[in-house]
Parts: sequence; C-alpha cells; structure tokens
Amino acid sequence: MASEGSRWLERFLLPLLEDLLADVEHEPVRRCLQLQPDNEEEALHLRGKGWICDLLVEEGTDLSHLAGTPTVLPQNLEDMTLSDASYDLVFSGQLGPLLKDSRSRARRIGELARVCKPGGGILAVFGNRLCPLDLTHSAPILHGPGASSLATMTSLRRDFVESGAFSSLRPLSVNGHFSSTGAAGPRRVLRAFLEWNWRHFVKPEREWAYASVFNPVLLVWIQK
Repeated sequence: MASEGSRWLERFLLPLLEDLLADVEHEPVRRCLQLQPDNEEEALHLRGKGWICDLLVEEGTDLSHLAGTPTVLPQNLEDMTLSDASYDLVFSGQLGPLLKDSRSRARRIGELARVCKPGGGILAVFGNRLCPLDLTHSAPILHGPGASSLATMTSLRRDFVESGAFSSLRPLSVNGHFSSTGAAGPRRVLRAFLEWNWRHFVKPEREWAYASVFNPVLLVWIQK
C-alpha cells in the first residue's frame, strides 16, 4: 500500500510541478534540490519518477532517519559548492528558518538563484507571519508578528524579486497540500475549517485575503 507521502506526491506535488515547469527547457532528466527535508520519501519518490533529486541538510542535523547518504549543507547556505544553473527546481518546507538571519539572507537567496536554471525556481512553504497560527513547524504554533523564521507576501517579494535575482513570485493554492486524514476531535474541526478556508476564501487570486491574518500558510513559486 502506498504511503501517505507517496499519495501526496502523486495527488498534489507532481501535477503542480508539471504545470510550473511546463515551459522550462531541461536535459533528458529533471534535476531538483530539496532543502532540509523532514524525511527522504519525497526525494525517493521523485527519483523513482526519473528525477535526479539531491538533498541538502544543515551540518549537525540528525541523519539517522534518512535513507541513503544526503549531501551535507555547509553551516552557511551561501557556501554551497554547486555549479551555476544546476537545478530545475529547489523545494523546501523549511526555507523560512534557513533565511531568518537578516544579515545573511540576501547572500543565501543569491546562492539559491545561482543554482536555479533560468525559468526554473523555488517551490516553498512559509508560515505567514501575520497569522498567529503556524502549521509549518517553523515557529511556535502560536506566535507574535515578530517571528523571524516566518514571512509575509510583502517580505518575500522584497527579498526574492525586488532585492534578489528572481523574476517573479506568485502564490499557489494551499488547498490539497495537507492531508485530511489522521485528525480527530478539535483538530479535525480545525482541519475542516482550514480546508474550507483554503478552498473558498484565501485563494491565490484573492491575494489580499491570501496574504492576510486569515491564512497561516504561504505556498509560493519563485521563478528565476
């Protein structure tokens, strides 16, 4: 039986990537880089679909739960020893914590831009700093507006597009990103509300709502 992670990849991630990368020229196989994964299942599944999928984890990260031998990320993201334009896709659910230091943020974003192919980009999930609820494990589940590991749509456009080397940033629908199974009691009620919210109210085309206090999760495509 397929795992929940594999079902999510088939149901949500792969169709999304097919759409995002439809016009990007690539070698016979696509290349992606996953930053700070919770586990290696996503990378393994993409490899099974013919991708070359590399992993980068911070030095000191416990690797005992990962299958295979991932590449170890230097203490500073800006010290990556990767070739220019190496990847069609960089993706992460933990990019916010990697960019929380304002002194190194610009250099780290510059490195991410350097390793992305033209037309490729970053698919990332950020906790919304404006919403007091965090579902991304990037901050305390209840937090104030000063949480440095979270972001806003305004700060993301400023850092990646206006001050960085990326050409555009667009919000994507969060509907379907989270599994609707496994929740019970109050969590099930909260999950049902959030799914309704993502499906009907905080939609990407309604960015004033998407970027607001009503949406805890920002899913964005940042194109090179």
